[in-house]
Amino acid sequence: MGKVDIFSVEVVKNALDSIANEMFRTTIRASKSPIFYETYDFSTAITDAEGNIVAISIGLPLWVWIGVMKFLVKGMLDEG
Repeated sequence: MGKVDIFSVEVVKNALDSIANEMFRTTIRASKSPIFYETYDFSTAITDAEGNIVAISIGLPLWVWIGVMKFLVKGMLDEG
């Protein structure tokens, strides 16, 4: 494996975080449920092909989703 450019890694990481946060804001704007647009009781994430979290959005249950979302995504991948 070659030398890792830490600046490029940081740019990609910030871009993925920004995409996850934009997914979060878009869900709020499009939602018809007050649970979403008033309490922010959800999170959005970007995962890799194995279901590992690459980026996760801001949101009320962030500490809960970080531990659980990986298993939810992997379960969905197994079903699909």
